[in-house]
Amino acid sequence: MSEGHANLFASAVPANESSSTIGSAGDQRGANSRSTELRRTSASEEIGNEQREPLSTGEDGDERLERPSTPDDERDDNQGSVDGDGQSLEQESIDLMDDVVENFRSKGITKLKALSNIISILDFNPSRSERAKDAAVEYYSRTLDAIDALATSAIRRGEHAQRGLQHTGKPNVGSKHVRNEQHDADVDELLSQISNESKQSRRPSSQDFINDDDTNPYDLDPSEVQSNKKRRVHESDMPWFTREEEVRRTGNKDCEESRRTLALFARDHKTIKQWIQTSRTAPLGFPGSEWDNIIKGQAVNLDAVLSSLHHISAPKENLGRVGSTEISLGRSEPSKKIQTSGEWTSAWNATIKAIKFAFPHREQELRDYGEYIEGHFSAKISSAHRKIILYDIAIRNEVGGGQNILLTDIDRFSRFFSAIIMPDGIESGHIQSSSKRPNGKASTKTEFCNRFNSVNGCRNSADDCRFKHACKKCKRTTHGKESCDVKEGTNTKAST
Repeated sequence: MSEGHANLFASAVPANESSSTIGSAGDQRGANSRSTELRRTSASEEIGNEQREPLSTGEDGDERLERPSTPDDERDDNQGSVDGDGQSLEQESIDLMDDVVENFRSKGITKLKALSNIISILDFNPSRSERAKDAAVEYYSRTLDAIDALATSAIRRGEHAQRGLQHTGKPNVGSKHVRNEQHDADVDELLSQISNESKQSRRPSSQDFINDDDTNPYDLDPSEVQSNKKRRVHESDMPWFTREEEVRRTGNKDCEESRRTLALFARDHKTIKQWIQTSRTAPLGFPGSEWDNIIKGQAVNLDAVLSSLHHISAPKENLGRVGSTEISLGRSEPSKKIQTSGEWTSAWNATIKAIKFAFPHREQELRDYGEYIEGHFSAKISSAHRKIILYDIAIRNEVGGGQNILLTDIDRFSRFFSAIIMPDGIESGHIQSSSKRPNGKASTKTEFCNRFNSVNGCRNSADDCRFKHACKKCKRTTHGKESCDVKEGTNTKAST
C-alpha cells in the first residue's frame, strides 16, 4: 500500500492508533483468496465450453490454462492476454469494492473495516497506477462518508419527532417570555368552549340515531351517519338531476354559461378572488367584499360600491378581542347609501365593469337593465326614487348570479313592481312610514347634529341622521357652524 493511501486512511479515522498496519497480510490473503476463486471459476467455464486442457501453476501461485500454440501465436497473443487479464482483474476489483460499500450500508461492517478492505483490494491490483489508486480511495471514502451522514441525519430526525410527540401538550417551562398564565388559560377555556359547542351543534351524536322505535343506526342511509372520512357525492345521483339536465339542455344559453362559470369559481373562491385582485386587467378600486358576491353568484351591494368610488381609506373590518385573540365581526356598514338616481347610475356603471370582467357574456344584459331602471327614475318624481332603488335591490337579489334568470326578464318581476312601486302595494305603506315616528307623526328633529357643525361634517344624509342638519349659529340648513359667517349671539331667523 502506498504512503498516500495510509495517510488518507489515517486522516479519515484519527482515533485509530494502528493505521499504519492497514493492508496487512491477513486482509491481503482474504482479498487474494476471493480473486483466485473468481479466476478459477472463469477458467472452469472456459474449459467446459472448449476442450479440457491441463492447468499449470504460474510463479505467482495462480492457475492458468495451457494451450498449444505456435511461435507466431505466442507473439500475437502475448499482449492481448495481458490486457484481458488486466480488464478482468479490474472488473473483479470494482465488484469487490462495491460489495464492501453495500456491506457497510447494511451495517454489516464498520466504516474502518470497509475502508481497510477497499485499500487492500486496490493494492492487490498491480495494473493500477498510484494516482488511480489514490483517486479510487478518495472516491470510496467520500461515498462511505455520505452514507454515514445520511444515516446520522435520519436518526436525528427520528429522535426529534419522538421528542415532539412526548412533549405535546406540555407547557414550555423554560420560555424566556413571561406571560400571564391565568389570563391565557381563561381565554383558551373560553375559545375551547365556543368551539366545542359549535361542533356539537353541527355533529350528530350517537343518541341522535336512537328513537322510540329502536331504529338500528346501521340501517340508516350512510350519508346520515357521522364519518371521519368525507364521502364523495355525484350530482347525477340527486333526485332532481333528470329535470335539471333537461333544463340545462333546453334553457337559456346565457344562464347555462353563468352556471358553468360559477361552478368553476366554487372550486376555490379564495384563490379566484386573489387572482382577480392581482390581475392587471381587472377594474380598479372595486371593493373586495363585492368581488366575493360576484364569484359566489350573489347580488352586489351598490351602497358599498358607491362608498368605494371616492373613498379615502379602505373599509375596515370590525374586530373583537378576547385576550390576545382577535375575532372578525365582518365589515362595517358602507359610509354612503344611494339616495338619488345619479348615485345609483354611478355605482351601477362600476358594477357593470366588475361583473363583465368575470362574466363577459352578460355585458349586454347589464347595460339593458341599467337603461330600464334609469327609465323608471326619469318617469317618477324625486320623492319616489327611494321606491325604485328598493325595486332594483329586490330584482338583483332574485337574479343572483344569473344562473337561472336574467335581469332583463322583466315579466318575472311583476310582483315586486306591484308590491313596491304601486301606491297600494304591500311595501308601499312601509316605505312611506319609515320617515315617521312609531306613533304615526312625522319626525321633528330639534337637536342639532354636532358632526354636521364640525369641520369633517356628518357622514349621514339629512334624512338618515337622527339630528337636525342646521347651523348652530344662524340656524340655516345650507352650512354648518364652522363655515358660518354670523357671529354668535346675533339674532337670526332660521332659513330652509
